[in-house]
Amino acid sequence: MIKGPSISGPPHFSVRGNLSYTSQDEGIIRNMLTYFHRTTADKAASILGDGFRDRKDFYGTEIELCGVWLSDRPLDGNDGANGDTLLIIRFASMPAEFDEKYELVEDGKPYREWCVPASIVNSIASIERAPETDV
Repeated sequence: MIKGPSISGPPHFSVRGNLSYTSQDEGIIRNMLTYFHRTTADKAASILGDGFRDRKDFYGTEIELCGVWLSDRPLDGNDGANGDTLLIIRFASMPAEFDEKYELVEDGKPYREWCVPASIVNSIASIERAPETDV
């Protein structure tokens, strides 16, 4: 089941537990973290100019989610991520509840995924286009 604020779903999804925290500031965890988002070139240009917008979709799950889909490694069409452009999203720090609220875990996947409100990504992350060699 996907857990978090008003999210429920099929039993093969769950939220991964909190990671060990490295910062002593209350409510802030970890050092610089890098995530990835695959999209089209046109949408990437819009994101880089105006920031992310929340999107409602099933994202390959059985329930509708709303937010920005992020992963811990570059995904491609084989992973269900469509688009010809890869964006790199870097967070200098994160709210302590980030994983608990937004991470989705599906048994057997070799990567981690999050569906995060656009307002959080836009307010505390830097966004850049990945070099063509990384796409």
